[in-house]
Amino acid sequence: MKIIRGCKSIIQKLVFSSPKKSALVIYDHASLPGLDCVIKEFKYSVLETRNEKIYFSFLMLFYMIVNLKYCTVKIGRLNLKGIYLLSCLKIINPKVVITIVDDSEHFHWLSRTLKFIEFYAVENGIRPLGTTGKLGTESIRKNAIISFTNYICYGQYEVEHFPAQGHKIDHYYPFGPVPQSYYRSSIIAKHSKSIKYQICKVAQASWSVFEVHPDYPEKFKKLIITLEKYLAKFIKEFNIKCCIALRDSDDYAMNYYNEIYGNAVTYIQFEQHVSTYLAMEESEVVVNSFSSVGTQALGLGRKVLFVDCSGTPCHNFFKSSVTRFPEVEELCVVSEDNYELFCNKLNRLLAMPYEEYLSIVKEARAYYAVFDDHYPAYKKVIDLINQRINKKSQLGLT
Repeated sequence: MKIIRGCKSIIQKLVFSSPKKSALVIYDHASLPGLDCVIKEFKYSVLETRNEKIYFSFLMLFYMIVNLKYCTVKIGRLNLKGIYLLSCLKIINPKVVITIVDDSEHFHWLSRTLKFIEFYAVENGIRPLGTTGKLGTESIRKNAIISFTNYICYGQYEVEHFPAQGHKIDHYYPFGPVPQSYYRSSIIAKHSKSIKYQICKVAQASWSVFEVHPDYPEKFKKLIITLEKYLAKFIKEFNIKCCIALRDSDDYAMNYYNEIYGNAVTYIQFEQHVSTYLAMEESEVVVNSFSSVGTQALGLGRKVLFVDCSGTPCHNFFKSSVTRFPEVEELCVVSEDNYELFCNKLNRLLAMPYEEYLSIVKEARAYYAVFDDHYPAYKKVIDLINQRINKKSQLGLT
């Protein structure tokens, strides 16, 4: 019965045609929300990578057979999916393929295989040792070397960190966080940014994951749970006005936070790329456990406290940085399971004049997450794609 259901599912997804030609391809439907600010300037097609639709035609069959030689290349298992995606791209014949799913092994492999196409991975989150190094999960250690052609990244951290871990990326474009640059300049800038809260707590874990997977890594659980315990105690002890910027509409997460904080905090309902960033702009200090959003808050010049009591350097990107910022680590990082230390650092940040804070974090801001209000990252990506798509015609004119 399972085989029959599987066959029915595949048949329902079959599209009896070949993919259409397009100069720009968006790799993976999941890239659309994050890259909307860029791709709305272009005509493009989407390469579905999660079996939403499966192209089937004589031309596709021909390319699949021709490309069977790549069966010897394994990505976790037999590379049939890679061959299918490669065949689609050969028919589409794009000049540029771009994705925000920057950790896709198939995307990495395709960028090395189809050398006549420009592939760009847009960074979708800070990559500390837990996702790029020998301290990562078994699957990360197994596929230890990350190798692809072009990386549009947050800042200089990636430019130095990836080679130091043995990864091979041909070209770095440290433009800064792409979708966040758009929402900052186009939407958040229109809101009043008066301070409403003393603390903005960035929600990180999708707590339903812990419910479904009770064996979720204990050290990561400790990292999150210890921070929640400390912050709840701090809010009560010092009568702090705090908001929690939710990361999704996870009911389990709301139940979890209600148990810890109750009505002592304001819950900011999730709105993609807007709610969290607006909440941070309206808060004196941003508190998190080494999330990508925390990195971006640092780049934006917000006061940030990073808390990691896990006892492992997997998540602490400061420790894996090639360039170190000891003054920033002293001011903004708690890496011990010590409530008194947490209180002291958080109170220091709350009391510190903003100008003094900016003078301390100035170099670290540009290193971890570039934000250029005059020429934001999303506009740089638009210009880069235009340049690549029009490359041949420009060459023909000169």
